[in-house]
Amino acid sequence: MNIDQIADSLGNCALRCRSCAFFCSALLLAGCGGGESDSAATASDQAAPAAAVTPAPIDPPVGESSGLSSDPAPASAAESPSEAEAEVAAPDVASTPAPSEPEVAAEPKLRPRIKSPIDKLPPPEEEMTPPPPRNSMAAAELASKKSEEAGAAYVAFLDAKTTDERIKHIRRGAELKSKVEEYHTTHVQADFKVTETQIMGAGRRLDDPTKFVFPYYVATTKNPFGFLVMIYEEKDGMKLSWEQFVLGQDYPLQEFLMRKDTEPYEFLGAITQAHIFDPDFSDAEKAKLVAVNIDLPRVAFVDKPVAYVDRASTIGKQLVDALPWGKRQLSRVGLKHGPNGKLYITSYAKLAHPN
Repeated sequence: MNIDQIADSLGNCALRCRSCAFFCSALLLAGCGGGESDSAATASDQAAPAAAVTPAPIDPPVGESSGLSSDPAPASAAESPSEAEAEVAAPDVASTPAPSEPEVAAEPKLRPRIKSPIDKLPPPEEEMTPPPPRNSMAAAELASKKSEEAGAAYVAFLDAKTTDERIKHIRRGAELKSKVEEYHTTHVQADFKVTETQIMGAGRRLDDPTKFVFPYYVATTKNPFGFLVMIYEEKDGMKLSWEQFVLGQDYPLQEFLMRKDTEPYEFLGAITQAHIFDPDFSDAEKAKLVAVNIDLPRVAFVDKPVAYVDRASTIGKQLVDALPWGKRQLSRVGLKHGPNGKLYITSYAKLAHPN
């Protein structure tokens, strides 16, 4: 299956227009073995503007390394004034109308909390020690073939018209059949349409490193900011994590932040270690904390969300080891707001081994 076929099946204009870049980034990640270069999951380093409803596309991935992590993509060179601004003739003063009032950006609307058929994600997979990274051409060809299979399963899930068709492409589909039926027929979110799809790389399953896993970043009409969903290689083919899809669509990070929820909630996304500039923390408090930028899921704020955790805690030590400065990693992160309104990390897990 090629990328044009995927675009045709989705009916996604935005995906169709980017088919070349989408295909190249997929091959770059799925086709290259692990090694010394940096890895999967590059996201946009610029947060979406406050007025945005559909954020800008994610930057293309830049390479492979451990933990499905990557260096941030370099920022595009700024245009010079002569390139960015067209010359205009000086207007006739007598005929120049009075300047209009500046437009005020509309705040994103906060919809009522969506109740999902499921309450939370399944527990993280138990991590097994992976074999050495794959470097051979044969491994690259295998990753490319598996990536096509994952794409076919993803499209088949979206194209399915009945519950029986859907559960063929869902992990533990038979167990979830009644909830899948409810969600795709009578649930308030059932009429979603996919507006964007981007392959974030190729990795190996934490619990079975002999098998592949493919992270997809997906935006829909119900969550235009987007969310991460994984497609896992199983004994009977590629299967999409339906729980990740449903919870990602039903509760955007944007809404979680606007509500300042104090109940922990888990998101799949990309994180990088961050400096702490918040003046509400003393220098002594800053020294005791580890901070991360939440690069994905995307939000409509000028600055990326920053989450904190005690440096001496188990999670803090894990993050220091997993996130050297400048490295980005696809992760599963539990978040909550503290009494001071700050964002804190309650759980952390890797999503995959490097390919």
